[in-house]
Amino acid sequence: MKEILVSWSTAYDTYCLYDGSFNDHFYHWNLDMWLNMSVLAKNMDKYCGGTGANIAYNLALLWEHSVLLSSIWNDFNYAWIIPEKINLKYIHKSKKIPTAHSTIFADIWDNRMTMFYSWAMVEASESKVSFISEKIGLAIVSANHIPTMLEHAREIKALNIPLIIDPAQQISQMTHDDLRELIDLADYLIVNQYELADLQSIWWFLEEDLQEKLSAYIVTYGTEGSQLHEWKSLIHIPAILSDDFYDSTGAWDAYRAWVLKSIIEWYSLEEWCKLGSLLASHCVVAPWSQQHHFSLWVLAEEMKEHFEIEMDLYNKRPY
Repeated sequence: MKEILVSWSTAYDTYCLYDGSFNDHFYHWNLDMWLNMSVLAKNMDKYCGGTGANIAYNLALLWEHSVLLSSIWNDFNYAWIIPEKINLKYIHKSKKIPTAHSTIFADIWDNRMTMFYSWAMVEASESKVSFISEKIGLAIVSANHIPTMLEHAREIKALNIPLIIDPAQQISQMTHDDLRELIDLADYLIVNQYELADLQSIWWFLEEDLQEKLSAYIVTYGTEGSQLHEWKSLIHIPAILSDDFYDSTGAWDAYRAWVLKSIIEWYSLEEWCKLGSLLASHCVVAPWSQQHHFSLWVLAEEMKEHFEIEMDLYNKRPY
């Protein structure tokens, strides 16, 4: 059995909900000059998160095994994790630096402002690809300590393992050369619409360049869904919206888990991006990013309902 390598962050998330709209405040000011805004949070929650841990959690729900490469302090609690599906033994534990922390400010329309402090992520290079003894069939490298992202991507490529790059919020912190190297090492790329704009401004690429370099790339657009660029074709994947919306934190991490599963099991990316939208719709109705659960049978029924596609989600394909 081959496992999925997830090189990404593990962090605490603090989620603050404002019972109003940020837009009601911003229009008063000239944002080119200054910003000093204070609002009252309706509630505040702190929970275990981090994109790497979120993806590993969703992969476990999909009956996939993963290896998590990350860096934490001994304050982090993995009690929620599914130990028989997620391999935690290669995670580095810092002796002095607290676990990374993300503070998320959201309003009633799910407009968001997020502040992230990396803390223990600066020691992420201590969690190395070369330490892994398990067989790896696919890997994803995303926002982390930038030198570690490059180091892990190089090691994975040297092992001839298919690689997904998801540079996320680190795009704005990377140099042109860093981004160019990551794209050159990648087989697949995932970004959201804002990260795509950052990538264009830093790397000066054309979409045709990505199509020539990559097997496929995906751009996510929040409630507008996502776009799959594959074999010089563009396919729009609609989002599945829910009336029971609670919190979108982790929704696109759930989506990414389906993309990983589709690639490692040689399924159609289009079909499984659609399944990713379904899984994201289950994530947003639960509090936090690792509290949702689902039945593969229910997802298969929803696939028929929303996309008129019949799939046997219990039948794993051989590697």
